[in-house]
Amino acid sequence: MSDRDWKKEFASQLLNSNVEEDLTNATKLIKCHEKNLSVNGDFSCPGRKDIWQKVLKTNYCEDNEDLEAVAKSLVLDSAKPEVNLKIIQVNSKNEYLCFWLDRKAFMRNVFNAFDCMNLNKKNEVKVNDRITIQNTDKYQLTYLRCDQVAQFTERLMKCDRLMKQNAIQPFNLVISSNDKIENAIKIGPVIEKANKKKSESTLLDVYKRFYRVFDTTSKERLVQSDAKRVVNVHTVTSAEIQFQFLSNNVGQPATIDENAEKVATFVLYNHARIVQILHASKEISAKNQQCAENTTPNEPKEMDYGLLTEEEEWEIIYVYLSRYLEVLNDIIKVNDIKVGKIVQFLVGLSQSFSRYYNRVRIIRDAPHLWKTVQARLHLLSVIRSVLEHGLYLLNVPCLGHM
Repeated sequence: MSDRDWKKEFASQLLNSNVEEDLTNATKLIKCHEKNLSVNGDFSCPGRKDIWQKVLKTNYCEDNEDLEAVAKSLVLDSAKPEVNLKIIQVNSKNEYLCFWLDRKAFMRNVFNAFDCMNLNKKNEVKVNDRITIQNTDKYQLTYLRCDQVAQFTERLMKCDRLMKQNAIQPFNLVISSNDKIENAIKIGPVIEKANKKKSESTLLDVYKRFYRVFDTTSKERLVQSDAKRVVNVHTVTSAEIQFQFLSNNVGQPATIDENAEKVATFVLYNHARIVQILHASKEISAKNQQCAENTTPNEPKEMDYGLLTEEEEWEIIYVYLSRYLEVLNDIIKVNDIKVGKIVQFLVGLSQSFSRYYNRVRIIRDAPHLWKTVQARLHLLSVIRSVLEHGLYLLNVPCLGHM
């Protein structure tokens, strides 16, 4: 169940309504929290009927049961597990209802959804969409930005899972850096940081500038063969340029700066870290699995997601993984392609994972902790698949083992 699906289900139960338009509008009043979830709750919504009525097309009956009472009944009603509610609190000052989800049930739904998606295969379908770039810009970097937005859009629309779930219809899309082209998605120019004017540099010029920075840095902390180091320098060089092309609103100028914060590198290194952990876990996994089979041969093999009790684990699953499909679905808009959404998502997910990695020891060589390790490794495998899929859409290759 995606982020949007469970919010719609909650609105349906709370308002006792199945009117599709009302439920779609009602989800706009449900605020999903992103920080301090244990304290603030996972999400909140208005507790007053008149606020809900403003977004509903149908008349909301005034003699309906009190919303707070209905919400509390949803928490207590075990016959409605799809809502996954566990605790409710009333914020009387702001007249808001705050909710805490049943984490174990919610995580099970999220992981089951990803098991069905199988993002690693990057399933694609042939589509009849035509994406063209009109009025080719004479400045190479600006044209390349147009081209990369077009390639990203084509990859996104070919995603088999996205096409089936959200029924994106084929259409003709025109991309241009010239705002005089009618019905085109306007792409802002690539500008120089120093003078804010359109960059006249070639891609080769920019590539050399970025490469020198990364080459120098990598030599200072050499932990691999020089051949592998050079390959990785080329990878992060390309990635940083691509992220700077696509990270902000495509209608606004993009600044190319080799000394800017290395956000693409941060994402790639966290992905490589996950790959290393999963690779290193294979030997210990085999040993502990054999031990578990010898001691508890009849025990169910189902993953116990209730063992993922760290706050960072919940943040990763609730704030990021459960919302990935919604992020993809919200990228293509009328006269706009919000490519920056996927860049921001990957950076945020990587930051959340980095905090988790720095605080929690993921692999534990102890048989009694094996089930917890299993659940954590499964979490990492899903994070890996999401990072790889997002980077694929952005046309950014992953690093190998570091």
